[in-house]
Amino acid sequence: MKRPNHSKHTKTVLMRWLTHPAHFFNPYPTVVAKRQLALDTNLREDQVANWFVNTRKRFLTPIMSDIRQVLGSERMKGVETKLDLYLLLKELAAAQPKKPCTSWITAFLADDSYGWFDAQ
Repeated sequence: MKRPNHSKHTKTVLMRWLTHPAHFFNPYPTVVAKRQLALDTNLREDQVANWFVNTRKRFLTPIMSDIRQVLGSERMKGVETKLDLYLLLKELAAAQPKKPCTSWITAFLADDSYGWFDAQ
């Protein structure tokens, strides 16, 4: 039996939290943050926790490794805004066009319907 995917709203809420520069390089929400994300998404706290575990494993760990290898770890230190994060990931995606991990998050950040750059 196939499990349903999370709704677009749920993914947007979780990705907004994740793509905040303060969280992207330390993607471990506190208990309070998980509780709030659960309320905002109508998920249980364990579902929120599982989403972060899966996202870190499937996307963030490979992306962080690629940033270090391709661009150098110093490049991460200059990321202070969502636009900085977008530009970093876009640079990484350009350097590795065949890697879908980076392009997935970059496309998500670039979608102006979410207003990613409104609150820097």
